[in-house]
This record gives sequence, structure tokens and C-alpha cells, in this order.
Amino acid sequence: MKNVDRFNVYVFIDGTFTQGRKDSLGDWAYEGDYIIEGLTINFHACSNEKLLTQPGVKPAPGNNWVYVAIKGSNGKYITSGNGLMIACNRSEKKEWERWLLIFDKKGVSIRSHNNKYISTENGKIPMNCNRKEAKDWEHFGVTYIDDTRITIQGSNGKFVSTEGGKPFMMCNRKQPEEWEVFTLEPFPEEST
Repeated sequence: MKNVDRFNVYVFIDGTFTQGRKDSLGDWAYEGDYIIEGLTINFHACSNEKLLTQPGVKPAPGNNWVYVAIKGSNGKYITSGNGLMIACNRSEKKEWERWLLIFDKKGVSIRSHNNKYISTENGKIPMNCNRKEAKDWEHFGVTYIDDTRITIQGSNGKFVSTEGGKPFMMCNRKQPEEWEVFTLEPFPEEST
């Protein structure tokens, strides 16, 4: 079987794991390879419970949400700007750079200060922050690559990119590279 026939699947599962192999952070459990219609699927799973306890992401007890600022590898913050296209080009975190991460069975949705959700736009056009509710294109997978850095993967299976600080962001990268790495910083409402 060729390497291109292998797919990595990351899903969120409520609760904790009792089986499988976990990495050094203990958040991912390797469950094995599954062959479905001739394709090998390398299946991984992450519980929202475990993701919520990672460094820098500390929701209040009993909540499934947390306020954060999201900093790109370019050292700039993601901003909702005018509520349309998002960008990773702000030097300071203010109201437009505060995001509410909401964890549910579909993954993580990201809501701005104006109560609109970020959409992947299925990777076809720049990402927008103009959705009134979180449907498939407004849910993401978050993967920790070390104690503070993450990648963000859209429902289209592609990774979110800062585009190096251009006035737009895309969700169209096949593999995470430097521009697809982010840091979550706690940013409670009372801090602005």
C-alpha cells in the first residue's frame, strides 16, 4: 500500500480513555490502523476533557468554553477585524483579538466578540468570521504539538494558516508547517 493511501483521522470523544497509547502530553490515544474500502486510516482520538486541561486553556469548572487570544508563529494575533475576513496581523490583543473556544461533540467552534463564528469556507476562499451559528464548516480540531503550541484543522481536513500575516487567512494546507502553528493565550473578558 502506498503512503498516499493512508489517512490520519482525528476526532473528539467525550470522556477519558482507558485503552490505547498516549503521547508525552497524554492527550492523544493511538487506536490503530483500520482498512475501509482499501484505504488505511490511522485513527487518533482526543477527549475534550483532556484538551480542556492542557496548558494555557483553563475553562471555569463545569464549563465547556474558554476565552483566549490566538497568536500565530509570526508573533501576531488573529483578529476578527470588521467581522468578515480574519487575519493574523495584530501586534496587541484587544477586544477584536479575543476568541471564545466552545468545545462540543463536533470539535471546537471559535466565536468572536461580535458573537459570530469563524468559518473555514471549506478552504476555497479566505476564512470569514460572519456565521450566526456553528455548523460543520465552523468546527475545528485542535492538536497540541508541545506544551503551548497547537495546530488547527478544519472540518475539510486542511490546516488553518496565518498566510504569513497577510490581510486574510486560509484553511487549505495539507500539512502543518511554520505558518500553521499557533499559541493559545488565556484572555478573560475582564482583561480589556
